[in-house]
Amino acid sequence: MKHIGKYLLIFITILLSGFTLSGCMTITQEDYLRAAERYMERKYGEKFEGQYFYGMNNDRMYISPANRPEWSVTVSFTKAKLWNVEFQDNYVAFLLKEEVEKEVEKIASEVYGDVKVYCQPIGNMLPSEWNRETTLEDFNTENIYKLYLFLAGDESNKEKNINMFLEKYCERNFRMPIMEILYLSQEQLQESEERGIDRIFSEKQYFWRTHIVLKEEPELSFDEVKWREGDLRLKN
Repeated sequence: MKHIGKYLLIFITILLSGFTLSGCMTITQEDYLRAAERYMERKYGEKFEGQYFYGMNNDRMYISPANRPEWSVTVSFTKAKLWNVEFQDNYVAFLLKEEVEKEVEKIASEVYGDVKVYCQPIGNMLPSEWNRETTLEDFNTENIYKLYLFLAGDESNKEKNINMFLEKYCERNFRMPIMEILYLSQEQLQESEERGIDRIFSEKQYFWRTHIVLKEEPELSFDEVKWREGDLRLKN
């Protein structure tokens, strides 16, 4: 009876656990998806829908908030032990995205005037304690975005202007060392949207492009910037 009571207590604990997987014999991918949805809903107070798995061991999945289906939030997990799973996510990177873009845009507009800035989360898992209360100051301790900066206008001073921008950017100490900077036509700039980034790159529909990876130690710094011509430049 003593052992029966012990196992009954374990069984009840499993049923009541916040982030456990349901099932009888085998844990399926569907179980992981549903458990991840519950984890995200309880942590952030909104509905999520699981998409699909990826990673070498299928230990990561994309999951989207119901009200922003275009966002592919990454959730990682450990394999179940005694039916318990530990999750991590990068949703805070999406929640802070617009605020970060505005801050970078302030810096860029001082140099270039009219610009568009897009920050794309790169999939790194964030500290488990990060939630809706996490601030921009907290964010700046982690490298969680790839930065896209779209420009238009006079390209004759591109070397001078990029150095001015990067100096201001490094002074602000943003932890976004990876960036793509493109010169577009004025019309392209006005019509550009984040969902069109891949097409612009694949079709090389830009005048100039540079890929920059800032050095992070001991402080942010950069090497000489090298530009590549795009199809718009070659056609003119």
